[in-house]
Amino acid sequence: MAGDYAGDASTRGFLPVTTSPNSISGVLDPNGDFDWFAVNLSAGLLYQFDLTYASNFVRPSNLDETLIDVSGAQIAATGTTDKTFQYVPTKSGTYYVQVNSRNSGGYGTGSYTLTGGTLDDYTADTTTTARLTIGGSLNASLERMNDADWIAVDLTAGFNYRFVMAPAADFTRAANSFINLRDSNGVLKAGNSLYTRDITFTSTAGGTYYLAVGSNGGSGYGSYSLSSIGDDYTNTTATTGKLQNGSSATGMLEGSGDDDWFAVTLTAGKAYSFSLTALASLSPASNLYMRLLNSNNSQLQGGGTVSRPLTFTPTATGTYYLEVSAGDTTGSYRITDTTTYATTNTGGGTTSPGNETTNTGGANGTATTTTPVYRFFDSKFGTHFFHVEQYGTRHDNRDET
Repeated sequence: MAGDYAGDASTRGFLPVTTSPNSISGVLDPNGDFDWFAVNLSAGLLYQFDLTYASNFVRPSNLDETLIDVSGAQIAATGTTDKTFQYVPTKSGTYYVQVNSRNSGGYGTGSYTLTGGTLDDYTADTTTTARLTIGGSLNASLERMNDADWIAVDLTAGFNYRFVMAPAADFTRAANSFINLRDSNGVLKAGNSLYTRDITFTSTAGGTYYLAVGSNGGSGYGSYSLSSIGDDYTNTTATTGKLQNGSSATGMLEGSGDDDWFAVTLTAGKAYSFSLTALASLSPASNLYMRLLNSNNSQLQGGGTVSRPLTFTPTATGTYYLEVSAGDTTGSYRITDTTTYATTNTGGGTTSPGNETTNTGGANGTATTTTPVYRFFDSKFGTHFFHVEQYGTRHDNRDET
């Protein structure tokens, strides 16, 4: 096939280079044929090109491949014996792989196949195709020494995030691996240690950030996993955390310095009490702390711990915020409103002030309580007195109407 590909930038030959190697075949004709193949390369990625020849190729030792830039300058080539070369471009753009035969005792002729692809999965800049979802994970590799990967991640202002990089068993010099977080301008935001594989970050501005994975001095490479743990609740009045009166809520402190806010509605003059419990994943439990804030982020009451409830009597009715924190400790917790509330009377009666009872019995009503109850008024049958004793409850139904 004479003249299958041109020997300059006008060539119709094009070889896509991706993480899955692609191939293209051609024929070198006698008398010094040159075939060019356009390839689009990205800066910072490692590429490899392999050249093989068919059984009909004459003088295969003379077969050559060369990488040429847009100006026609040679920038990489195969050795004298192998038919493979690797290259890491410093600039993205279109390059050309030239296939030809040296005139060493006569030109080589015949059929050949050119195979090319990137040995890198991701670039180390904002053009990366890698993306990590919050709460998800990603597996990737540093394919060589001095390799680095950038992984895009979308963060929301006011949330606390935690990112963990775990080197696999095949990672050489795993102790030298690290991650850090950068903004869209490449400015370092978190993880300033060259040996940090677990970082936390509270975003003050939403947008796309980049997790940079590398190895100190470029000495390590291999497979790794990257995972993210998203914040369940913000530490602002925009929090989705809510604590209903008399109920409980659970949360998680995902990273160092995380604070969770829970909105709670309080009534003026009512005495409230809130308890804090460390769940199994949080240790030491003594680091847990709870305080009550107003909407201006001003502390109204502090001192809530796993061993001491937080108590507060507001002077104004409204929405307040319980903040849970634990310093550098991470893990799950539970907050509970332990306030005593008057319950609903479903039997037609009313409760006297201070009584904590439920009438579920209709005409006569049956009161159930965990505290002494001294009087209950039923609209149909008058006032009934209940005397709670150590071994049971005695009912005296004395009609005062």
